[in-house]
Amino acid sequence: MVRLVASAAAAAALISTASGNPVAREATAKQLLGFDESAVRVLKTNDIIPEVTVLDNLGQDLNTTSVSALVLEDAEIAKRFINGADDRYQYTDDNYPFRAVGKLYWSNGVFCSGALVGPRHVLTAKHCLVDGQTGKFAPGFDNGPRFGEATVTNILTSGYEWGNPCGWKGDWAVMVLDQRLGDNLGYMGVKLPDAGLQDRPIFDHVGYPGDRDSGNRPYRTNGNPIQSFRPWDCDATGPFYSDTDCMGGQSGGPHWENTGDGPMIWGTLSVTFDGGNGVAWSGWGSGNEMLDAVIRMRNDYP
Repeated sequence: MVRLVASAAAAAALISTASGNPVAREATAKQLLGFDESAVRVLKTNDIIPEVTVLDNLGQDLNTTSVSALVLEDAEIAKRFINGADDRYQYTDDNYPFRAVGKLYWSNGVFCSGALVGPRHVLTAKHCLVDGQTGKFAPGFDNGPRFGEATVTNILTSGYEWGNPCGWKGDWAVMVLDQRLGDNLGYMGVKLPDAGLQDRPIFDHVGYPGDRDSGNRPYRTNGNPIQSFRPWDCDATGPFYSDTDCMGGQSGGPHWENTGDGPMIWGTLSVTFDGGNGVAWSGWGSGNEMLDAVIRMRNDYP
């Protein structure tokens, strides 16, 4: 069931708009959903169909710039979007924070990526939502759910439509699970993008590309600088752009910075552009409303 409500509050935009040369919009923009025919199954009468709440984009300013991580220290399927050489590599790590990244999969075979951002809260892309299907999330998924899986029960997402800069910035969804997997695995924080950190190779991305191991193993690209020459063309909090190599199934995966307060997600993979001649770049759902939604869902569904 979908219902429209007013935003609880949108986090403040406290950074200046990035400057740069105009982006040529004739490039082809694509969503990057994955599909696994072997995972398709018939719904049962007791399957949970998540309730979806859509914000009306009329947020209020809370002057919030980040929400904390829980740091637990311990020992279009055939289309690739690759900028130059393919920098993705298979990466399995049982340790935090990598085990907080996982695979989101639906009963109709669609799959995406996402990350724990609370005890039972997952951040992914809005375009990864599938109406009328049951969804599960497995953190640290690697040829199966190694740390368990949980069912999606509730979703909060933006009212923006995909297909323009504000739609890509608003291409996020915060999901609630029926189990508190993050209590034992840890979860990431979320923060507003900081234009002062553009062009620095300090970011990580992990996702489940369908062209590698059929989307059943995590692949990492590290470095991933934010490109300062591409303007943040919705508002001062995004969307931002990077040259992260992507393929179907990586949608919803996190773009995060490792900070002294733990890993902090700046955005969730929304769109990839094919500029031709081997040039490609990615855009990320981000910003004040996304941060506010994480805070709200942590509070409403502890």
